[in-house]
Amino acid sequence: MRILRPNPERLWIRYTIAVGALAVFLTIHYLAMHQAAVMSDEYAAIINQSGKQRMLSQRIALFSDSMTKPESGEDIYLGLGSALAEFESSHIDLTTSNVGDTGIPLSPALKELYFGPGAQNSLDFMVRTYIELARQMLRGGENLDETNAKIQTLARGDLLEKLDRAVYLYEEEAIEAISGIRTAAQVGFVLSLFVLALEALLIFLPAHRSIIASLQKLKTANTKLAEMVDRSKEVMQELQTTRDADVAKSDFLAHMSHEFRTPLNAITGFAELIKSVGSKNLPSSKIDEYLDDIHSSGIHLRNMISDVLDISRIEKNQLKIEIESHPVSEVLDEALTITRLGASERDIHLAVEKGHLPFVLCDRHSLTKCLVNIIHNAIKYSPPGSTVTVSVRRDAQKTAIVVEDQGKGFPEEILENIGLPFLRSTDPLIASQEGAGLGLLITKHLMEIQNGALDVVNRSPKGARVTLSLPNQNSDYQTDSTDSHDIQTLH
Repeated sequence: MRILRPNPERLWIRYTIAVGALAVFLTIHYLAMHQAAVMSDEYAAIINQSGKQRMLSQRIALFSDSMTKPESGEDIYLGLGSALAEFESSHIDLTTSNVGDTGIPLSPALKELYFGPGAQNSLDFMVRTYIELARQMLRGGENLDETNAKIQTLARGDLLEKLDRAVYLYEEEAIEAISGIRTAAQVGFVLSLFVLALEALLIFLPAHRSIIASLQKLKTANTKLAEMVDRSKEVMQELQTTRDADVAKSDFLAHMSHEFRTPLNAITGFAELIKSVGSKNLPSSKIDEYLDDIHSSGIHLRNMISDVLDISRIEKNQLKIEIESHPVSEVLDEALTITRLGASERDIHLAVEKGHLPFVLCDRHSLTKCLVNIIHNAIKYSPPGSTVTVSVRRDAQKTAIVVEDQGKGFPEEILENIGLPFLRSTDPLIASQEGAGLGLLITKHLMEIQNGALDVVNRSPKGARVTLSLPNQNSDYQTDSTDSHDIQTLH
């Protein structure tokens, strides 16, 4: 290509025009980049404030519900007051003409959400109603249960939906605004490159090193802008994660409340029946029957609370695990002792295949709990008169404890989601069995903590096989020959 050589008399004019154009485009790029950074921070603050308002609404509902209970104390009252003050302050910040201390005005969509078109359907009206109900709870009175019911209805209904809608609208506006500014920055950057390329061809070939340096600076600035935008996306993702955690926590509390209510209703119901009729007016057989029901419900409630505490300790890494070498035979005998009575009551035969059993590396208490969970499930879901078989298999690296039953097997929806909480079959015969669906979750986590594994499959033509695998003590494993029977059947 032939390089144009400008007239020296016009070189200054061309140079001035080139520098001026370049300055304009670079200024556009810099201002857009700066504005994107400012708006990213402002929108992040607004989104955090909106998410906080949603969280506070749920906290108010929780404190309000706690105040209706006899054991509520001053800390519940103070907690409600603090949450209410923050909730009201947050709402005021979000509904000002320029949201909070930012320079971002309320968009038409957010104005419609907060203030119209129907006043009683607006978020502002619902929030003010919610605040007044919470104040009534703080003032006390005779209608606390009715006021609390209204708070719970709002907190889990239209108010929650509209608060989620507000967060969503802020996120959408942030993405749209920052994307537009980023586009302007990119346009300024592209135009700057075009001017540089053109003037390099016409004027700046002798100064190409300086131009290359300038381009590098521009690329660095563009990278920083991209990092800022990515950071804003990360903030939005963190907000979504927090919101998902709130939903999961609410689901967990709702599910466990239902599970706890069933045995508690049985305990209080039978106790009230005995109290109202009088023990002298009931046959001793009936009293024994009612006491057995109360006792079994109490054990069921205790086991569920124990499972919930175990899950909490696992999530917080607070379980005390001591991995040591233990003989499989002792763990197996302990688990069978715990589950033998349940098997006898359901007319289930426990067939245990024993031989020279190895030593494994495990936490004895945790492995025993896992084995009890699996054998208990096998007994619970097996028909009377059937057999549950427990066997031990090994290779050079690991030892597997296998539990097989003759029940209906695991439904597909459970096999596909092993390790999730509250796994319960929709089959009426299976769903009728008591339990919160936490056993497999706890077992899976406990096995993983011990460097082991849980494997669940269905047998053909019926039944299930659950395998607990753990590493051997070493390749030349020790054996425990205290029990040399090949097969032992427990009734």
